[in-house]
Amino acid sequence: MGGRDVGRSDVGQRYVGAALMKGRIDLYVSSITFAGFIALVAATTTMRVDLFDPIMLAVLVGLACLAQRVPVFLFRSSAISVSFAAVIAAYVLYGTGAAVWVSLAQALVNSVTPRRKPVRKVAFNFGSFALSAFAAGELYRLTGGMTPPGAIAPTLVSVGLSAAAYFLVNTSLTAIAIAMSEAQNVVSVWRTNYSWMPVNFGATAVQGAALALAYQAIGLFGVFVFTVPLGVAWFSFRLYMAKSTEVRQRNEELSTVNELLRQTNDRLEQSHVSVIGALIGALEAKESHLSGHAATTMHYSVEVGRKLGLGTEEIAAIKLGALFHDVGKIGVPEALLSKSAELTDEEWVEMRAHPGNEIPLAAQIISVADAYDAMTSARPYRVALRPKHALRELRANAGTQFNPVVVEAFIQVCIEERRRMARAKETVHTHQHEHMYQQALEAVKVAS
Repeated sequence: MGGRDVGRSDVGQRYVGAALMKGRIDLYVSSITFAGFIALVAATTTMRVDLFDPIMLAVLVGLACLAQRVPVFLFRSSAISVSFAAVIAAYVLYGTGAAVWVSLAQALVNSVTPRRKPVRKVAFNFGSFALSAFAAGELYRLTGGMTPPGAIAPTLVSVGLSAAAYFLVNTSLTAIAIAMSEAQNVVSVWRTNYSWMPVNFGATAVQGAALALAYQAIGLFGVFVFTVPLGVAWFSFRLYMAKSTEVRQRNEELSTVNELLRQTNDRLEQSHVSVIGALIGALEAKESHLSGHAATTMHYSVEVGRKLGLGTEEIAAIKLGALFHDVGKIGVPEALLSKSAELTDEEWVEMRAHPGNEIPLAAQIISVADAYDAMTSARPYRVALRPKHALRELRANAGTQFNPVVVEAFIQVCIEERRRMARAKETVHTHQHEHMYQQALEAVKVAS
């Protein structure tokens, strides 16, 4: 019963959470829509209809609708168009009221582009477009952009400030809506969708101002001349997004390929470890009386390698080498391995076939450790030597059979080992050896 209650509670909490989020989004959309309506009313009351050129206003509305019909879609559920250039031209020529009404034409076309949108999105777009146009038009008026008519420098300065206001208001409102609907950070959403746009947006704003100035100077002919740069701006937006989308797709493809390679590598490593386990098992089954030999050899080899200042990869190679230094004995007949009498010359040839011919430093270290452990361990054909006698044998063969530098380092390790053994129990020492032996498989990953 307790589990059922918890399940119902979780479902209830998720339902409540979803309802609260939807309520916040609805409240936000309603607030933006209402604010946009207030902006429309305020702008309309200050309009000077007697100053309007009906043909030019129709041209601006047409440009806004056409540009909005072919927007450039961004990475998420938002889009950008060059239609705001018509809004800028509208408030440069006729004030804030005209700009807001042109923005409503944008919102109307946007409601069916690329397909019909739900009422909530239509209402939000109406509010955000109206607020953006109102903020830009009023800032243009307050910064003196309206006077004197036809002055290029003041107009461009005011257009730059007002266009920045339009951009910030419009993109911020949309980023907040996206962040709320997708439960993401607002700043992160804005950076992903809009942080790359200010330069292009500013250039398009200048073109909108130029369109207005051209109309003031040479009439409708200037409008047609300056619609070409708007087309270029639209094309640059579209080209940029096409390239960005292509790069994102390539990155996703590379990520997929990398993941497949990682999975394949994991499977190969697992197979590698399985093979290693099989070889170790075969060797231990063949020489069960030497089960601790590899562990002891590995321990001393690693300690000598550390004494010689070898790096992580070299230590890993020593671990692997020590683990497999006797693997060649799998192919040697068991009768030879357990023979108590001396081997014949032919049998020695067969016994000596299991080591390799190349002798890197790791192998030289392992050979010393292997020889020491072999001499201090009992064999069917002889008794074990005392450690000090084995060390004397190593030193006697240093420079011929063994690397003298390795031998001296090994002797130092043995001396330190004896001192540690005096302070610790033998069982702890043996456990350390076995622990290192079990860890040797980890060296496979390092070495590979």
